[in-house]
Amino acid sequence: MASYRLGVDVGGTNTDLVLYDELTGAQLVEKLPTTPANPAVAILEGVDRFVARGVSARDIGFFAHGTTVTTNALLELKGVRVGSSSPKVTPE
Repeated sequence: MASYRLGVDVGGTNTDLVLYDELTGAQLVEKLPTTPANPAVAILEGVDRFVARGVSARDIGFFAHGTTVTTNALLELKGVRVGSSSPKVTPE
C-alpha cells in the first residue's frame, strides 16, 4: 500500500525533494544540484537516495512537481527574445 507523498522543486541551482510518510508523519529531505541539461537527473538521484535510506519506490503513491526555473528567468530577464523586434529590456 502506498504510504509516501513526494514533493519536488527544481530550481535553477538546487533541486529539493521532500518525502512525507503518511503513516508516521516523518519527513525526509534531500537537496541536490540541479542538472540544467536534464533536470530529471537530480530528481532520480534524490529518489535513489530515499531508496538507499530504506524507502521502497513502490510505496510512493503521490508525486508533486514544481519548478522555479522559468520564474527566475523571467524575474532576472534572462533567456532569448521571442516574438518581438524591439530591443531587449534591461533592469534599472
